[in-house]
Amino acid sequence: MIENIKKYKYIIIILFIFLVVYFMLIFSMNKFSYEGYFVFKNFGNYRCNNKKCKEVTYKKIEDVKISYNIQTNNNHYKNYKLKYINSWNLFDENKEWKNIEEDYIAYSNDLNLKLLEINNARNVNEKEKKYINKSCKYNIKNFDNLDNNIVYEMHLNNNDKMDKIVMVGRYNVELPSNKLFNFIYIEVDGKRNILINDTYKNMDSYDVPGYMLYFVYKINEEKESIITIVENYFSNVSEPHIKMFSTKNKKIIKLN
Repeated sequence: MIENIKKYKYIIIILFIFLVVYFMLIFSMNKFSYEGYFVFKNFGNYRCNNKKCKEVTYKKIEDVKISYNIQTNNNHYKNYKLKYINSWNLFDENKEWKNIEEDYIAYSNDLNLKLLEINNARNVNEKEKKYINKSCKYNIKNFDNLDNNIVYEMHLNNNDKMDKIVMVGRYNVELPSNKLFNFIYIEVDGKRNILINDTYKNMDSYDVPGYMLYFVYKINEEKESIITIVENYFSNVSEPHIKMFSTKNKKIIKLN
């Protein structure tokens, strides 16, 4: 009987250890999870977590019982309310209206958001041109005649290695659409991931989008970075809006 008691005791200990390890793993997987509301000036309103972003209405942004912090490249404002009248109007704690002409991101004030600094911006170099011509659906013969030809260098991971966001494209409406394209990729710790690789045959050239980098940021000290890119059009085929990507574990997650 004593042996049976010892046997059950060991089983209980093993089960306890298993449960502790299991819950530690669950905690570790959700350690950096977050959820909140985001407004990218007049480019879109979203409810986001660390896995996806869902577009929400202006009314939803107005009605939630929270305040918003707002960041631009140069300033940081805290505890604002947002009211939409043809565009977003921003009001501080004293209900004073604030005019922010710069691009901005407004977000739930319980989140800790850090904008990442662009260390350098330049044109693509020869090594990058080789990779682009190997991977891009459009064969680029002359990089000097592009509407988009830029490399942003910054630290996307928490290390000393410089990472890159590379954007090339042609969306000149005076050209036929079969000569228009967009190609965007990032390079993190030496590994490349393509975000956008589009060509546009049999389309109205005015319906071809152009892209620009908006903000890159981290939330709550997470390891991954969030990259936001504005998709804009010359025609009214679509309103300008945001595309969002996360660099989770050196892989790309499309958030919306």
